[in-house]
Amino acid sequence: DEVRARMEKARERRLQPGYIAAFFLPALTRLGGRIRKRENGRYEITRVPARVIDTARRLNRWAPVAEQYERITFELARMHPDGLADAALIAPGHPLLHAVIEATIDDLGPTLKQGTVLVDRRTKQTDAPMLMFSVEQRIENTAADADTVSHHFDYPLLEHDGTVTVSAAPPYLDYDRPDSTETEAIADITGSDWARQNHEKIVRAWAYREGLQPRMDEIKTRLDIETARTRAQVKDRLLAEINHWDREHNRLEALERAGTIGRLRAETALARARQLDERLSHRLEQLDAATNLVAVPAVIRGAALVIPSALLTTDNEPEAQTFARQTEEVERRAVEAVLAAERALGREPVEMPRNNPGYDIQSTDKSGFVHYIEVKGRIVGSDTFTITTNEITFAQTQGDRHRLALVEVSTSGADHDQLRYVSDAFTHLEPSATTRSYNEVWRDYWERGGPPR
Repeated sequence: DEVRARMEKARERRLQPGYIAAFFLPALTRLGGRIRKRENGRYEITRVPARVIDTARRLNRWAPVAEQYERITFELARMHPDGLADAALIAPGHPLLHAVIEATIDDLGPTLKQGTVLVDRRTKQTDAPMLMFSVEQRIENTAADADTVSHHFDYPLLEHDGTVTVSAAPPYLDYDRPDSTETEAIADITGSDWARQNHEKIVRAWAYREGLQPRMDEIKTRLDIETARTRAQVKDRLLAEINHWDREHNRLEALERAGTIGRLRAETALARARQLDERLSHRLEQLDAATNLVAVPAVIRGAALVIPSALLTTDNEPEAQTFARQTEEVERRAVEAVLAAERALGREPVEMPRNNPGYDIQSTDKSGFVHYIEVKGRIVGSDTFTITTNEITFAQTQGDRHRLALVEVSTSGADHDQLRYVSDAFTHLEPSATTRSYNEVWRDYWERGGPPR
């Protein structure tokens, strides 16, 4: 059960194709690269900047990057389509992605460290400002040439009371830049004592306790299993060879005592046995070093003060307050309907915090598999609903583990509310780096949906 839970957690937070694309496409363009969209989910890079090529060479001269790529993709399934050219998979470990990341950090590191202000304009936003940090974390083994076995970024959100939360979906994709009318209100908030304090100690402590340590445990469990299998294979093979040469040594030594001297001497057989013994010891030490893990101190690469848009508006009109209150009531009814449906299916649903990016409910079935549900509630007769780029990307990365739950909230009361689940809801959409949200036609999705399952 513990291993299954760790695997499910790793599945939720692993770096997914949609998020890699959301970073890589604009980052390569900013660095001077040229990239064109071709077939669905596939791109052509007509120019890789010389600086990126040099960065890749500096990072690893044995893994160079090309000046052009006929096709790249971020999805494994789109690498080798029938009748089309093969595509390079841009994923963790690819030298081009590594070089673009490093060049971006080199360029923007000081700006990220200085920090910025972002505005949360979602309907589901917190009541108070939060600080968001970009925390880089590495885990290495203790081999002679230490290998990085885990390299990741988390984006924890720090609240006024010291609570730190982190989500599977990067929260910054949902935030907006301030506009000129909000400058004065923002200045009042950024000047507060809390916003000006140094919170890095709290964040680093969190990064080790909740980020690095659980990941080290998870990776060590996997490495121990893999290494145990390798150790057994190495010992079986080398011990068989050692035993063979030990027997040869004994046989040849007996012959030599009797006066028979052959081309292969007993001392040669003994030397080979000892060499193999040393080789076995060295290989086992290497395997031990590969499973001994150390956490590199977390590095805070950037920070942002995230301000709810509700704190920046002076709109106190009764109509606006009534609309906000009604919207919250509809959302509450919708979430309650989905929670009840999940329990009826025998699953254990957990409602996420109101501002959780990506999804609203996490539900675990009897087999321990986790399902993610995005809830959209609308009054009967509504024409559209809004879905964020982040919600679309997270849905696409989770595949059949994701459901879009649509709830038609009746004016006659909760007993008359209707609920439908939509699987693979957003496979037809390809999020753009310049688009924050989409207005979708409610009826189109409602007709695709069915009973909760």
